Amino acid sequence: MKKQITLILIIMLILTFSSQSFAFNNTSSNPTIEDVLIIKAGTGIDSIGYTPIMPEVERQFPESFFVSNNGKTFFILDTVNKRILEYEKQELVKKIEIPFIEYAKDLIVLKDKIYVLEGNEDNTIYRIDMNGNIDEIIKKPEQLKQYQINQLNIDKNNNLILVYDGNKLYDIINSKIISNSDVSVKSISPKKGKIKTKEGIEIDVAFEELYGSINIHNITKEGYIYTSVEDVADTSKILVEHTIRKYNKTGKLEGIAAIPMERYISFPNKYMNVTNNGDIYIMIIEENQVIISKVNLDKNFKSTLKQKKSEYSIEDEEKNTNDDDIIITPMYDPSIPSRSTVNSRANSMTGYKWTYNSSNGQHSSYSYVTKPDYLVNTSYGSSLTGIPYCWGGFDGHDRSSTGSWSNFGSAMSMGKEAGNVYTSGSYKSSTAGLDCSGFVSAALQFGSKYGTYGLNDMSDPISSSQLKYMDILIKPGSHVLFFYSWNSDKTVVNSKEATTSGYDKTKSYTRTWSWLSSNGYSAKTFGLR
Repeated sequence: MKKQITLILIIMLILTFSSQSFAFNNTSSNPTIEDVLIIKAGTGIDSIGYTPIMPEVERQFPESFFVSNNGKTFFILDTVNKRILEYEKQELVKKIEIPFIEYAKDLIVLKDKIYVLEGNEDNTIYRIDMNGNIDEIIKKPEQLKQYQINQLNIDKNNNLILVYDGNKLYDIINSKIISNSDVSVKSISPKKGKIKTKEGIEIDVAFEELYGSINIHNITKEGYIYTSVEDVADTSKILVEHTIRKYNKTGKLEGIAAIPMERYISFPNKYMNVTNNGDIYIMIIEENQVIISKVNLDKNFKSTLKQKKSEYSIEDEEKNTNDDDIIITPMYDPSIPSRSTVNSRANSMTGYKWTYNSSNGQHSSYSYVTKPDYLVNTSYGSSLTGIPYCWGGFDGHDRSSTGSWSNFGSAMSMGKEAGNVYTSGSYKSSTAGLDCSGFVSAALQFGSKYGTYGLNDMSDPISSSQLKYMDILIKPGSHVLFFYSWNSDKTVVNSKEATTSGYDKTKSYTRTWSWLSSNGYSAKTFGLR
């Protein structure tokens, strides 16, 4: 059953940056991008880790990097292999093992110590020495309990700063939210954004399309402001033009360069570092290698977003769906639920309370069962929240993968395995939990589970500006998630999903526009009321 909706494309006026004239050729041979370090990806002892390409599974890649102020030392966060790789002048000099980290999201090096951010909901920060020994474990501040910490940063006084909810800052030394930072994103509205300095200088940022995001990366002692701007096309397929910009303390644009989005197969959590002397480095995730590149700013820039948009239209997305391939089983409820109902059902699964008993971990020795990372070191008898990720699983709060039990809770009572991240073959009958499409199918009240291809065919394309809560963002054959909201300054998308990133379970999570774009996601709707 295909729901017909009228798709309206909004023809936007093309805005430009004041009176400055820019011309720029954004290609992989971009003269403003200079590759300085290339690391091969693979399974070798000195290779950086990528998870393999598997159907219906989100891949994982390195999430962060750090560059010393002299530009000679690079620390790469090898998230998959749970280690940090240190390079000096393109030579690997040290491998720092961090096996205690479940999912490493970010790192910085400060005063000969390495700080590593855990990517799960607890956002624990580990301070370690250069050999990987733990010096201190820093818990998420109570004031930030409702937020995800996105990144770690260093202020101009060389102190550790937590970045949360987009551009908001927390001073970990003085245990307080920084309410009056030197530079802030004042507003994001259709067609434009605004940056404001503590001195009252306002910098207007025009978006080529309907909207976008602005991130503040660094403010030097001299007052230079380094930002990145995501310009999002108003299409179903998420298309982003990402630029780095440098402003002086009077608000004048000193230089600009485009990040070569066409080179990325996935966008890392921390993709940009600015040294104290103003050198800019980015990390590029290509198919078989990770590249650290130096960015040389220019005053010549011409947006290519309009061209990218012309190469793709929402009608193309409509053609890609195939109504004839959709098979509706007798169990499928064709009634369309409300958005609030779907949200409530999703919350019932992300907030599901259960007890992890010894009987729920007994199958992990089987060759076809791999325990979710967050359960590996969890003590039996622990009270947990959220349903674990399970390959092929459809065990929600009121749904089940098999007639042998009625829901996830009853499967646990019967001693079934809690979750399975062994993503090969089909669903394993001894396991219980939810994978990404199982979570979405259960929240939508479907009586049976649909994979990402089925969910893609059953939904209708919408433009990114038409996204409403509990619409979906999807990459058929890989992953699907619920769009919930933007954060306050629209730098990140708040989602609800079941994924192997962070904690391997159902959860609220965050994604960036550039991550969605580089991974090939599209905006879709089920026409919820």
